[in-house]
This record gives sequence, structure tokens and C-alpha cells, in this order.
Amino acid sequence: MLKKGEENAVWDDTYNGTDKVLEKDKKHWYEEVDFNRIGIPFCIRPKGSGHKVSFYTFAGLGDKAFEIKEAAPWKFKHTGDVNRNAHYIGMYILSQMYVKNKKPSLEEDVFKATEMYTKILAKKESLRATVTKLYDGCVQNLISYEKLCEMVHHISAQIKDKEIRDWFENDFRAMTESDTQFAKIRHKLKMREARSKLKEVDGE
Repeated sequence: MLKKGEENAVWDDTYNGTDKVLEKDKKHWYEEVDFNRIGIPFCIRPKGSGHKVSFYTFAGLGDKAFEIKEAAPWKFKHTGDVNRNAHYIGMYILSQMYVKNKKPSLEEDVFKATEMYTKILAKKESLRATVTKLYDGCVQNLISYEKLCEMVHHISAQIKDKEIRDWFENDFRAMTESDTQFAKIRHKLKMREARSKLKEVDGE
């Protein structure tokens, strides 16, 4: 939860594999609700093929699923039954939290305010990585400088956003004119050659 009214407030709503130790007389969020009174239905296995979900989770949750199955074997035949019900219950809770009863939050405001810029940043990072790889090949004499420029021109023509296209062309120009960038690639090549020679010596 987002702490309010405290200096250096931070978000603290991430599960990291173990439940956070609470102060005396305090409860975890899942201990605050009387689930027995709510009457949550049991989610049976769907007929037919259904929809199989596969994702990674913390080992502790797998252990907890086994614990639940062992505690109620008349309800859960195996941990798959536990995981299916946990998925069903959790999905509807999240739907209420983020779809039907969504409340404004600083986290959402920050996300929306920066979303456009993070997408642009991701595009620029991808473009720079591609051109750096091509330039690396040019320095190694794997492709000619003319071919490099031809490919960069082709990439630039595919960029619809003028601002990103201008940045891309200026970034490429700065890269090819930078002695530092050239030196970095040359240094990387020398290190690669040195490692290759060491492997040859070890193999003899």
C-alpha cells in the first residue's frame, strides 16, 4: 500500500515470496475478510479441454497449495484443484479492484503520465541497438560503410514519427563521427581476439 503522511513514502505492495512480518496485533490483508461469510463458490474442472494456464510462481505458493490440498482432501483431489480455485477467486477480486471499483492512485497517475515517454524510450533503445550492431559489423569489415548507410536509410524511411526519425538520423551521425564509440568497438574486438587466442592456447 502507498504510505501517506510519512516522510520518504514508498510503495510497499509487492509480494516477494514470503509474507512480510507484521507488528503485534496487526493482520495481513487476507486475514481481514470473513471469507466463510461471503460464501465463495467452488470452481470445478471445466468440461472438455478448457483453457490451460501456465506461469511461474514462488515455490512457497506451491507449498501452500499442497498444504491446502492436504488439509481438505474431500474438496481438493490434487493441487491442480487448489490452483484452479485460487485463480478463479483471485481473478474476480482483481476485476473488482481494477475494473469495476477502481480507485485513483498515485501509481496509476505516474504510469499514465510517463507511458508515452517510456514507449518512445523503448523504440529508441531498440533502434540504437540495431544500428550499433550494424556499425559494429562495419568496424569489423563485415559490411561496407556504404552498405551500412544504405541499411540505416532504409530503417529511417520506415519510421513514421518525424521526431523519432530525426533523432535516429542524428544519433547515427553522432555514432559514426564519435571517436569514442569507434574506440569502444575496437577495444571490444581486441578483447574478443585475445579471448580467442587464449582458448587456442588452452586447447593445445
